[in-house]
Amino acid sequence: MSEPCRVMYLNHAAKPSGAEFALMRLLSAVDRTKVWPVMVFGEDGPAVQAMREIDVETHVLPLSSRVREVRKDTLGAGAWMHAGRLAMVAAYAARVGAFAREHRIRIIHTNTIKAHVYGALASRFARAPLVWHIRDFVNESYFPAATVKAFRFMARHAPKHVIAVSNSVMEQLRMHDGGKRSTVVYDGLSDRELEPRANGPEPLHSPVRIGIVGRLAKWKGQHIFLQAAARVVAAGHEAEFVIIGAPLFGEDEYEEGLRRQAAPLAPRVRFAGFTKDIPKAMAALDIVVHASITGEPFGQVITEAMAVGKPVIATRGGGVPEIITHGENGLLTPMGDPAALANEIISLIQDPEKARRIGGAGYHHVRDTFTARQGARQVERIYGRIIKG
Repeated sequence: MSEPCRVMYLNHAAKPSGAEFALMRLLSAVDRTKVWPVMVFGEDGPAVQAMREIDVETHVLPLSSRVREVRKDTLGAGAWMHAGRLAMVAAYAARVGAFAREHRIRIIHTNTIKAHVYGALASRFARAPLVWHIRDFVNESYFPAATVKAFRFMARHAPKHVIAVSNSVMEQLRMHDGGKRSTVVYDGLSDRELEPRANGPEPLHSPVRIGIVGRLAKWKGQHIFLQAAARVVAAGHEAEFVIIGAPLFGEDEYEEGLRRQAAPLAPRVRFAGFTKDIPKAMAALDIVVHASITGEPFGQVITEAMAVGKPVIATRGGGVPEIITHGENGLLTPMGDPAALANEIISLIQDPEKARRIGGAGYHHVRDTFTARQGARQVERIYGRIIKG
């Protein structure tokens, strides 16, 4: 391409969630001589400024909250049809398509489920090929059955290419096209996050600091983490437990329940709230826990913890086993099993050398396999093939 390919990225929300962080890392690593990113959010919010801080051309085209805030577990046909939502989606897609034509967009790249829907229409209005970047599982545990069937059908016909964040996610789409129109691109970390650490593995603190990082939501399993914490304490081990994160999408009631659950463990449990500096927060821990009770499409928090050399204990499900090899660069436990989680935590407390070995292996593994630069090169090749036809 003689000039950069102008690619429009669509994201319905502008909250600092996993999909937005992953896209920021990707766009920070694209070669601007090949790709010129144009970011379009459906609302104003923290992610808008964050994109601009990494010098991405960023715009806000407001999307009605009646569409933007529809929950994914209600995304059946009725949710879109109710009270004219379908008409709102079509009108918004026309606006996005007109914006794309005005800004000479050559490819439209969607980053969230709702953006995939209106992006499919917008690409028709703009006459621009569409790329779907799938970051969610498409199955009946996440969406109504009718939505799953419709989404899988659309995946085969609407986008020119489908990117999935793990093989596990790709399997749920049931593309089965031999990679002709689909590619797995793992979420990677930025160069800044992968800067070499000044020191080698650090000794465990006393008491040991064990943390869980992520949005406060039931499926993220903070309640399982607290159940395991109670078992570790009951076994007589000196440990502190830190919950890092905040509710983002109406999970305030869940947070209240967690605080009640943690009360008997006070002062051993601390709620640290949301933080922008995740590497710094993780660096202060000794062990990082991932406790999702449903399969995680990928698991960015795992690679973030590996990047700062921390041993990770994660649940065996979804895309997580594509990151961790049990006993080598991390530990895996069954989903929703606080006893198994407590046992693995205790195994690291009792064997600091094991903790350092696993943390060190993860540190090198993430730098070999999960970098934003690697992902950007894959995506650039996809764009190149699309442009060449």
